[in-house]
Amino acid sequence: MACAGLTSADTYPAPLAFSDVENLETGVFPSAVVIADVDLNGWSDIVVSCRDEGAVQLFLNNGNAVFLAPVSLPCGGAPRIPAVSDVNGDGWPDVVVPDWQVGADRIALILSDGAGGFLASEYLATNAGSRPRAVALADLNGDGDEDLVVANNGADDLTIFENDGTGSFAPVLTIPVGNAPGSLSIADFDNDGLRDIAVTSRLERTTTFVRNLGNNAFEIVATADVGVGPRDEVVADVNGDGRLDVVVSSGTDNTNSGFTVVLNLGAFSMRELAFHEIGHIAHGIDARDFDGDGDRDVLIVNVGSNSAYVMRNNGNGTFAFSPHFLSTGAGLTSPAYCAVGELDGEGGPDIVTANIATNDIGVFRNLTPLPPHGDIDLDGVVGAADLAELIGAWGSPDLLADLDGDGVVTASDLADLIGRWGAQSPK
Repeated sequence: MACAGLTSADTYPAPLAFSDVENLETGVFPSAVVIADVDLNGWSDIVVSCRDEGAVQLFLNNGNAVFLAPVSLPCGGAPRIPAVSDVNGDGWPDVVVPDWQVGADRIALILSDGAGGFLASEYLATNAGSRPRAVALADLNGDGDEDLVVANNGADDLTIFENDGTGSFAPVLTIPVGNAPGSLSIADFDNDGLRDIAVTSRLERTTTFVRNLGNNAFEIVATADVGVGPRDEVVADVNGDGRLDVVVSSGTDNTNSGFTVVLNLGAFSMRELAFHEIGHIAHGIDARDFDGDGDRDVLIVNVGSNSAYVMRNNGNGTFAFSPHFLSTGAGLTSPAYCAVGELDGEGGPDIVTANIATNDIGVFRNLTPLPPHGDIDLDGVVGAADLAELIGAWGSPDLLADLDGDGVVTASDLADLIGRWGAQSPK
């Protein structure tokens, strides 16, 4: 039966609870991690770039966060931050990985074979000396195909590649940005229906915002100061105003490390809200509602330690300095990157860390007593009222209706809600 009278105010935020870490061995130097259902079996898998192995490894989820032995896909000399999406329109997710090796100047395209496996890597050349470090995929020109944006760490610029719909990419524009761009996001920051770009430059303490003008035209419209040694970024509406913000991790030592919240005030007016110091070298970052109160909390991992922190959002884009501590393993594991997604079918956002010192990933199952995934109105059951809420939020970054966490309410969220119809809160 439904939990009558359940509301977010009197039930959430719930006390955070996670399983002990399960460490799964990877190749050498797991430098980035992504969660996605790459074999379309209904369970989210883990994609790991192993920088010094020259390969991406797939940890396929056999159900309930039970992972098969990793499958290695060679993809160049030094794979870094990957992206997963269907780039050739066959309905199957593909993997796109930058090769950071000096002189390689290329992107690996690892296409699905249409049966749950993958073909050998094809390579897309980038400019000489570009040394690409991060990629992101989204439809930038409204033709329905996933276009490609590349952060060129060696050339201090971005390159935008247009997809012809078959997975063949052609460069259309190169945009100079700050020194050593190292992380990248695509999102609609001005709510005009076009996907814009945010890129953080590791040696210039800035995040640069690039507006999409349509018809493959772009312009730099804003920059934000995000602290010394910025490392990673995540896009999320952290203050619930319907505009997407950016949170950036940064740090060079244990006394000057944490994350900066860059609030989106509208029309690309960006304001650095606060720097939250955490006392370790902050590196990878993600954001999700971990405690069920309807706002985005921050997950941050600390390289040079064995720790990850969940920082609770106060609801206004500020964060309580009482982080929930997660141990990523025994001894010095040095978690460098992290990813969040549902791995065990229980509805809560689970966590994966990429641990470069111990060559493994750490998997944390979320045990927090949360409303069922899809319970947008927080009444304890997924049903018609939630469907109405989702339709009313269509096309927006609504925190509760954006079930897949991609920053906008679309058909994938509708499919997710329908698949969970009738689910109830834990008693």
